[in-house]
Amino acid sequence: MKLQKTVFSGLALLLAGTAQAGDYDLLFQGGIDVGGDELFHATYTNGDTVSIDAGDLLQLGVGVTFKTAPTFMPELETQISLSYKFDSANAQNGDVDWKRYPLELMEFYTTPSWRFGGGLTYHLNPSMKGSGVASVATADFDNALGLVFEVDYIIGAKSYIGARVTRIDYTTSNTNQELSGNSVGITFGWRP
Repeated sequence: MKLQKTVFSGLALLLAGTAQAGDYDLLFQGGIDVGGDELFHATYTNGDTVSIDAGDLLQLGVGVTFKTAPTFMPELETQISLSYKFDSANAQNGDVDWKRYPLELMEFYTTPSWRFGGGLTYHLNPSMKGSGVASVATADFDNALGLVFEVDYIIGAKSYIGARVTRIDYTTSNTNQELSGNSVGITFGWRP
């Protein structure tokens, strides 16, 4: 817990310093991830099945990028972002929602056509909420610290598409059960 608080405080200080420097770009990003341990599985009345895995599914976020050391290494770029990551299973008699808020600090090596990066991801308030007949699927998880790696192909001057890998474990708040949230996915970003 102490390490997580230190990481979170460091991210906040870095973001504050970047905002004061004024030399940064706004970033909008999204992605689709799959993987991790199964959190929920159900069979609908028509025989179709649905499942939610801990690494799934959609991620939408906003952040900033800036040159880490523009004077002596202009290829290095720091990216700080906050996203909303979620998946759901919906039916007439109940719903299940799996959500968390990834805060990420990544360092990239950039070329004119590519970005290669990695860093830390800190998932805030992971929770699964069920309603109706799926209310038994409700669970809260501790905040989780993990690693993220990404390779992006730069399209024009303002956007990219890439692949990413996340390595993270979630622990349930009440039973201390550990689940893998590891995932692979595609990501895209745009700087206005």
